Amino acid sequence: MSASVERRSLVTEDSGFSLIELLVTMLVAMIVLFAILQGSEVFARGAKRVDDATKAQDAARTTMRTIVGSVRDGRLPTAAEAGLAAQPTTPIRVANAATGDLVVATSVPSGSSTVPGWTRYCADGSGSLVVGQRATAAFATPPTCGTAGNGWTQGRVLDRTLVSDRAQVFDFSSGSCVAGQVVGTGAACAPAADTVTTVGIRLSVAGSAGSTESRATIRNAVSVRNGSPS
Repeated sequence: MSASVERRSLVTEDSGFSLIELLVTMLVAMIVLFAILQGSEVFARGAKRVDDATKAQDAARTTMRTIVGSVRDGRLPTAAEAGLAAQPTTPIRVANAATGDLVVATSVPSGSSTVPGWTRYCADGSGSLVVGQRATAAFATPPTCGTAGNGWTQGRVLDRTLVSDRAQVFDFSSGSCVAGQVVGTGAACAPAADTVTTVGIRLSVAGSAGSTESRATIRNAVSVRNGSPS
């Protein structure tokens, strides 16, 4: 009789987990695993936001330096070079805040050297800031922003990461027209290109194409005096 009880006891002790215990253990393991995965996802999202913010800052600063450098290096074209009847008073040839369009006379690369030419910046309305160049002194009207032609090359300095509306990228000021308003009256104004004395620049850049998150916004202004940027 005692041997039978002992054998039953041994069978009971070696039977392992019951079905309920196994289910409970699996449920706890799934909860722990889910918590770990959630934590990893939150960490990954945070790391991406930091990375995007860094990219936005770098892109905004680099682009701003490029634009400011172009305006400061602007050279006053002669009337013949600009294709005008009279010599312009500033290197600025096009100043259109509504379309985010700026054209300045500069020296541009041509083969292994540089030649008198033109540099254009424009916002194409799809989140890209486009730079175009014409490597000849004679001015020709640039094509639609983002399209090559008429002697102009085109390339993107910000590819679908420009958050600024086109009208926010540039503002142009003259003696009586400052940031789109007549001094003293507040009426709307748009200075002629050859009267521009200051180019204001505002860049709001996202960290990834098509996004509006993790943006960096920087501003600058370049004064243009006596026909020479300073």
